[in-house]
Amino acid sequence: MSFSFFLSSLLVLLCCRCYLCNDAAALQRFRRGMSGGPAWDYATDPCAPLAEWDGITCSAELRVLEIRLGAKNLTGVVNLASLPSEVTYVDLSSNNLYGSVDLTRLPDGLEHIDLSENQFTGSVDLTKLPDGLQYIDLSSNQFTGSVDLTKLPDGLQEIKLYHNQFTGSVDLTKLPGGLQHINLYNNQFTGSVYLTKLPGGL
Repeated sequence: MSFSFFLSSLLVLLCCRCYLCNDAAALQRFRRGMSGGPAWDYATDPCAPLAEWDGITCSAELRVLEIRLGAKNLTGVVNLASLPSEVTYVDLSSNNLYGSVDLTRLPDGLEHIDLSENQFTGSVDLTKLPDGLQYIDLSSNQFTGSVDLTKLPDGLQEIKLYHNQFTGSVDLTKLPGGLQHINLYNNQFTGSVYLTKLPGGL
């Protein structure tokens, strides 16, 4: 084995290990404000063989892809900005999570996020969601304020905002063309609603 081949292999291994460490550190920051739920060993790699990270799914490249923590008895606040960078799927539904949520710093490749049936409060910014997001569920919380539905991702297929305390008027004239389902009921919206430019798939 040549020295150059050995060196290049070592660099690849170290790079891979660095990614794994970064994902573990990101998950630790993500869970820092929470209690309860599955116990994760942050000294181990979440994607290593025989790793016992309940709710975590990894890719063939050993990156964290999915976080499935629905109905896991989690309590506390959520730091969505610390999600691992390659995550595509996040489910935190049916827990006891509270506080505000920042939807403007989600991973670029995120496709699915479910925060339903918690106790989240405050306003939400829907104008800077990831371009590839297909599904978002914020239902059954205590969110307030107005919502801007005019800058949703082009590929969004489903959005659920029902059972909150959103207020103000809603503009349904610039929804994504591929949107198949939108649920806004049981809020405090006011004003007129124009239904002449809804996507054909609704």
